[in-house]
Amino acid sequence: MSLGEFFALGAAVTWAMAVILFKLSGERMPPLALNLFKTTLSLVLLVLTLFVLGEPLLPDRPVAEYVVLLLSGIIGITLSDTLFFYGLNRLGAGLNSIVECLYSPSIILLSFLFLPDATLTLVDAAGLALILAALFLIASPRSEGAERKDMIVGIACGAAAMVSLAVGVMMFIPIVAHVSVFWASAVRTFGAVLTLAALPLLRRDARHLFDCFRPSAVWMWSIPGSILGTYVALLFWTLGFKHASSSRAAILNQSNTIFVLILATIFLRESLTRRKLIAISLGIGGVVVVTLLGSGRDDAEGGRPRDEGTVSGRVATDASASPSTLVVVSSPSPAPSPRVP
Repeated sequence: MSLGEFFALGAAVTWAMAVILFKLSGERMPPLALNLFKTTLSLVLLVLTLFVLGEPLLPDRPVAEYVVLLLSGIIGITLSDTLFFYGLNRLGAGLNSIVECLYSPSIILLSFLFLPDATLTLVDAAGLALILAALFLIASPRSEGAERKDMIVGIACGAAAMVSLAVGVMMFIPIVAHVSVFWASAVRTFGAVLTLAALPLLRRDARHLFDCFRPSAVWMWSIPGSILGTYVALLFWTLGFKHASSSRAAILNQSNTIFVLILATIFLRESLTRRKLIAISLGIGGVVVVTLLGSGRDDAEGGRPRDEGTVSGRVATDASASPSTLVVVSSPSPAPSPRVP
């Protein structure tokens, strides 16, 4: 296993661990409060990282870039992560990980709709069909592990989370191609913290959200979950794409679905049924089809896309760039591991 593959697999394992910790946190902390807590902690860690790397907090960049990054954070973190936590609470970790497979086709479909050079092939459609089949399977009346209403609401929240995450990421990627990924992530995260913190100020009934910063027993889950899910996984994700071909890194990232299922069975006592195994196989199969055979697959040599105008989730590196800078030729890996801050 190469160094890049090690980091890509590490991102999958780290995110899976974070999901379990977020599920445990969500039993005592509401989704909005949990999002505010983990996003604030993530911002602190990112700012400290910038200081350690000697990078400026406010570099001389166009105002438009700051605005786009802030909006990306509002959509991709404030909205998406709150919906993600709602879905996680409703579905449980194992079933929610299947819904996360929608991230990859969401990127491709949005690219096809809004980017003139993006393409959508029958192979992409086949991958999406496999993922949708997995969702229909877990939403069927015979599904286990959640009430029917919770199942539908959880799937809807999870699907909306993946779409909004994809929108935020597509806004983020053209800018991070030329700047430090840690600085760009810090600006996005700052935008999310601003909006999340503004809610209690705008609505009196939301002021209890600040209670998440009072020391409590739930911190034993929420602090390590926030560190692993929004910071450590980001580091592994970045290093994985710097040192491995993007197709290999993407597939290894997607293996988080398997790790979530295993950890949820062990630590959350979630049932491991045949229906769930089939659904997870369909979901992962759909992502593999889209990643390896779809419109933006890497060429066999350098791991770069065959067409830089095609967006389906590819990141390449530039040897002249700083260690924290990724040169992105399209969009990030079609894998939800991790959710980029």
